Amino acid sequence: MDVPDLPPGAFQHQGVWLPAGETHLVGMMTPGNKRFARLPDGRASYQRHKYLTALHLVPPDRCGVFVDVGAHVGLWSMQAEQDFATVIAFEPHPVHAAIWPHNVQRWGHTLHRCALGDAEGSVALAAAAGSSGDTHVVGPGDIPMRTLDSFGIERIDLLKIDTEGYELPICRGAVETLTRCRPVVVLEQKGRDARHHGGRPGEALGFLREIGMVELRAPISGDHFLGWR
Repeated sequence: MDVPDLPPGAFQHQGVWLPAGETHLVGMMTPGNKRFARLPDGRASYQRHKYLTALHLVPPDRCGVFVDVGAHVGLWSMQAEQDFATVIAFEPHPVHAAIWPHNVQRWGHTLHRCALGDAEGSVALAAAAGSSGDTHVVGPGDIPMRTLDSFGIERIDLLKIDTEGYELPICRGAVETLTRCRPVVVLEQKGRDARHHGGRPGEALGFLREIGMVELRAPISGDHFLGWR
């Protein structure tokens, strides 16, 4: 795994590298926050309760491959590498992708620096000041986009999709992989995010139901946990 230089202004907070100007995650990953939690190695974690909920839905003999779509700086990837043999991540934002290898500590994992969608093409991204996790697709641009199916991934046991409203095109471009690998899926569905792309709240969730997935438990703060009938 290539480890690029850290982007200008990147900084460490509670052992985790973050982009310049990030304030939202600093607040979430500071002792005293009600959701603050540490990894076994002492570093702060983000959405630890959601990750552990998803992990507990994966059969013990299926903890082989974790796929992280919308990987950001590796906040889920760095948790999953503690439990899965292989992590495959997708992150289109160049600054976030440059930081990812500094947070993911084991060798042998893969980061694809591209967006995912329902066709090959290119996109542009918009980022929110102080909250880099709100970065989202805004239309055509110069960042490459592919489908998940085009990668021919042989096995996925847990798949996380968190792309600020772009989840439906990603799911459409992943049908062959989803139905073949039958992973547990963590899908973010927040109504306000779908409006970035003229979409409707919950439409990616509805699509996954149409191809045979069911919710395995109640959602947590907009994240849905799905498996197969």
